[in-house]
Amino acid sequence: MKKAISLATIIVIVACIMLVLPFGDVAYAAELTGDECDQVFLENIAELYENDVESLTISATKETVFDMDHEPLGCVYDFCVNGENGYAIVVNTNGQFDVTELFFDSVNPYASISGTAKRIYVSTMTYLGFDEDEFRFLGSETAVPATTLESLREIALSRGGSWSSSTEYVYYTNRSETNYNMAARHPGLYYNNLTAGCAPIAGGNLVMYWDRYKTNLIANYTPGSTVGSSYLYKNSSSTTDSVILQLYTDMGTSPSGTTASQFMSGISTYCTRQGYTASFTSLMSGGSFNYNAAKQQIVNGEPIALFLQNCTVGTIQQNSGNDYIDYIVATGDHVMAGFGYKEVTYTLTGGNTRVDYYIAVASGVSLKVRGFFNINYNTQIDNAYSLLVT
Repeated sequence: MKKAISLATIIVIVACIMLVLPFGDVAYAAELTGDECDQVFLENIAELYENDVESLTISATKETVFDMDHEPLGCVYDFCVNGENGYAIVVNTNGQFDVTELFFDSVNPYASISGTAKRIYVSTMTYLGFDEDEFRFLGSETAVPATTLESLREIALSRGGSWSSSTEYVYYTNRSETNYNMAARHPGLYYNNLTAGCAPIAGGNLVMYWDRYKTNLIANYTPGSTVGSSYLYKNSSSTTDSVILQLYTDMGTSPSGTTASQFMSGISTYCTRQGYTASFTSLMSGGSFNYNAAKQQIVNGEPIALFLQNCTVGTIQQNSGNDYIDYIVATGDHVMAGFGYKEVTYTLTGGNTRVDYYIAVASGVSLKVRGFFNINYNTQIDNAYSLLVT
């Protein structure tokens, strides 16, 4: 097993574990430090073995891997599972940790570089080392040329898109609200193990919405149920996972993400295959998001797609004299689907007036699958479109 590298180097952090995992005991992840990266690694190992053995004995070490901007991206694991050796790479590029590589009878690709070099994970099966202020391909003594680095950055995974949390209290003497919802519970799909998958996930939410009316969009599937006068969409399932994966292919999504044109082309391809036509309407005016146009399209029955740089998704709890807003906060590019709007006007305790404008969204991440996106808080809206399926 590897020796732990001194923290004084601040280059690589190594953690060692030795444990036995009984299947059916979901507490096994807590036996580590509570690190989400470790949980995802162990869960994936357990899934591979769950039909073959009753217990697992695992020994493992992990090292930090970094993106090309030297931000911590995740970990590479050297492991031995029930006597079988291998390695795995787990990274966080869109607010959740995903396994991008997991191989048995294979050597950790970074084993060939020195302990003082940063492990740079560009994308699947593409690795660099960074030492003495230079990037090098593993096993090479020559610095990577600038033109090659530019090309690598086009496919590179990034720590951008990470999620954190924040809260806010709004104290008021008077409060009023207007809102419109396309369903009592709108779609809220997510998919944890998909690199740079926010666009296909948003597309999956839009397709699920329209399947209520265009019933062959998702074959042999009912997207929700009617309770009284309300319609409640279901949560994620293996069927909706398959839709998202198909959209991932149709959109040509890469580790660096999905463009707006790829997004629309992919949904059009999917809808055409199922016998329908997808039409998109831009909700931008002069390069800025047209909130009133978005509201009108939502009222017209057309959900929307939002292409963002940074954003917040909140839930609002009304108390006596204050609103408590619990946010998840994204840094980096993100795509979400919108199914309603909310406007809240406050007369604050100091006498000033505050108006918050929200889109009711499917966030695409498991941290808060449904919530309200504040269009004027910690965000830049690069593009927005409504979707009509006929």
